[in-house]
Amino acid sequence: MERKLGGKSLKGKSVRKSKTTSKAGSKSVLKKKTRTQSPKQSKIAPLRGTSSRIMPGDIGRTSHQHRFSRSFFYYAMGAVALAVGAVYLVYQETFADKAIYAAHDMTTPVAKKLAPQVAISGPFAEEFKQAQMVGFQDKISFWSSYIERNLEGRKKLLTLAMGQKIDDIAPIIPEKYNCTTFVETVSALARSQTPDDVVKNILAIRYRGGQASFENRNHFPESDWIPNNQEARILKDITGEVASSAGVSAQVEKKEIDRGKWLSEQVKHNRLSRNLASVVSKDWSTPVDAKVTYIEIGKMNAVMDKIPSGTILNLVHKNDGVHPVLITHQGFVIRDGSQVLLRHASTGGRIRTNDLLSYLQNLVRQQKPHSKWPLIGIHLDQINDSASPNNFLRESM
Repeated sequence: MERKLGGKSLKGKSVRKSKTTSKAGSKSVLKKKTRTQSPKQSKIAPLRGTSSRIMPGDIGRTSHQHRFSRSFFYYAMGAVALAVGAVYLVYQETFADKAIYAAHDMTTPVAKKLAPQVAISGPFAEEFKQAQMVGFQDKISFWSSYIERNLEGRKKLLTLAMGQKIDDIAPIIPEKYNCTTFVETVSALARSQTPDDVVKNILAIRYRGGQASFENRNHFPESDWIPNNQEARILKDITGEVASSAGVSAQVEKKEIDRGKWLSEQVKHNRLSRNLASVVSKDWSTPVDAKVTYIEIGKMNAVMDKIPSGTILNLVHKNDGVHPVLITHQGFVIRDGSQVLLRHASTGGRIRTNDLLSYLQNLVRQQKPHSKWPLIGIHLDQINDSASPNNFLRESM
C-alpha cells in the first residue's frame, strides 16, 4: 500500500532502504564467518573488561589457564587477609585491651575485664567458669537462676558444706531456702571465684564478723543483717541514691527491736531450745534501736528504671508496735531487657521470678483495709564484689 507525505510517495524510499539493509546484513554475516574460520589471521582487539591483556604471543593460551591464574590470585589474597586478621586479634587480646582497661581504670563488669581467671576443678568447675565470663551483676542473675531452675544443682551445692561444722542450728547451705538464705547463698556464690570460697562468703554474710554461732547470726534485717554487712563493707544502702536519681525523697521508719522478747517467743513455740536461748539471753536483754530508709510504695513507678540489676530489695512495713520487725521479705531485682523482675524464695521454699511492679501492686491489693501493719515501701542494698572490695556497682545508676 502506498503512503504519501506532503504529496510525495514513500514507496520507492522504503524499498531502497530495505535492500540496503539486506546487503549490509549479508556482508556482516560473511565477515563473521570469515573471522570464525581463520582465527590465526584475526586481528580482533580483546574485549574490554577482561582480567588479562592478550598479547600476540598469548594467542595459544587457553581460557582455562586464565581462570586458574585468577583463582590462584584470589586464594592468595584471602590467605593474606586471614593471616592479618589473626595477628590483629592476638594483638587485641595481648596488648590493646589491657592498655584500654589500664587507662580507664575500668571497674564495671565488661566482657573482657572480669574476675581474674583462676584454675577451677571439681563438680562445680563448669558453672564457675561460666560465671567468670560475666560481670558481677550478671553473676547474681546467673546464680539466682541456677538455684531457681536447677534442682540437681541445688543438691550439688550441699556438697560444698560437707564436713564443715559451725556452732549454730541452721545449716550452712539449706536444702530448702527461705528468702534470707536464698539472698545469702546467691550473694556468696556471686562473690566467690572458686567453689572453695562459697562457704567462707556465706559465713561472712550471715554472721557478725564471720563468727559462726547462733548469737552472732544476723537474725533481724533492720538491726543485724543490714547494718552488720554494711560495717563489713559487704553491703551498701543505695535507697537514698536511687530515690534522688528519680527525683523523689527517701523516707525513714524507726523501731525498737526487742530481741529478748523474740527469743522467748521462739522457745514458746518450740522453734528454739531453752538451753540455747539461755546462752544468748543476757546479751539480748536490751532492746536495739533500728531505722530503715525506704522509697514509698506509691512512687515505685518513678524509681523502677533506676534500680540496678542485682540489687537486694527489702519489703518495709509500718511500725505498729506489735510485730517484731519492719522488714518482712528479701529478694533480688533482676533486669532482663526492658523487664524489671523480682527473684526470691517465697513462703514454703519455692523460688520464683515475678514482674516487680505487679508483685508489689498485688501485695498492696491483698492487704486488709485499714491494716495497722501495711507495706509502706522498699529498702535497697547493693552487694559488693569481693574481687574489688572498695568498688560498689554503679552501672545502672
